[in-house]
Amino acid sequence: MVVPGVAQAQSFVDWIDVDTTLGTATGTLAGAQVTISGPCGIPGPVACGIYDAGGEAGGYTGFGDAALFATPVVNTDYVGFVGGFGNNPPLVYDVSFSAPVTDPVILIENLASTLVFTLPPGATLSRLSGDPTIDNRTFTVTGTTVVGTLVDCPQPCRVDAAGELQINGTVTGFSFTARYDVAGSPGNLVDGINLQLGGTVLPPPVDAGVSEDASPDAAEPDADEPDAGEPEDGGLIADSGSPDSGPPADSGNVDSGSVDTGASDSGSPRPDAGFRPDTGAPINNDAGVTTEEDEGCGCSSTRSPGGAWANLALPFLVWSLRRRRR
Repeated sequence: MVVPGVAQAQSFVDWIDVDTTLGTATGTLAGAQVTISGPCGIPGPVACGIYDAGGEAGGYTGFGDAALFATPVVNTDYVGFVGGFGNNPPLVYDVSFSAPVTDPVILIENLASTLVFTLPPGATLSRLSGDPTIDNRTFTVTGTTVVGTLVDCPQPCRVDAAGELQINGTVTGFSFTARYDVAGSPGNLVDGINLQLGGTVLPPPVDAGVSEDASPDAAEPDADEPDAGEPEDGGLIADSGSPDSGPPADSGNVDSGSVDTGASDSGSPRPDAGFRPDTGAPINNDAGVTTEEDEGCGCSSTRSPGGAWANLALPFLVWSLRRRRR
């Protein structure tokens, strides 16, 4: 029997590798592999949408503010991606999990772009937390569209908007687009955004330990095997030569053209069921071997107690001898 696996506690992705030539970042989430991929060959200062911001090294504290993030996390990893300038097609990003993840969360920082999410059927997007409308920073969610704001301020002030999203449901992936719309900006401008993912991984179903032998079929005997409740008989059935499946039936007496097989009143065969040809009386010897003799011809036949072939041959012999005497 297979039963669903038990979900693990929520955790965050350990980003391991960023490939700036392929535009991908890979990591693990509670043992499940996570991949995010984006386009390459985009206009601007980076070759691909996923760029190496050094976030896989860990120790990042930008997602630790509880006023901005519903599940703040410090000393974590992150991935850097860009929003493309509005004069160009929006950049498309794909996220995949090697195992189902329940209610994944998306922590976003430094967002001045518009993100539009495409989710699996039945999943929805919620805003868990983020910038309120102060200091011109807003982090708004309408349906599957997320909009941040650009804020220019001297470093080390925090720039642009930040907040946390949740995908409601169990998913193995999702995608989103990122477009950076700033009036008067040159066409090669991109918006650098930081992202971290978390969630609860649902492991694959597990075997409950019930073997296939416990199925109802296991109690049925094999058609090729003899029934354990029936004795095996090494004799032969007289009419077919096939293995005898039981004791021979009473076939009558000699005068009616058939021979008494020596069955007892209880229906069980007698091991000494031989017959004397002149009288039809049974013959028995000490060795358990029955010998039939005919006084007229001096011939005899011998059979073992279990041999059923004599039950067929003897009536024919008696009948033949009587015809000769007549």
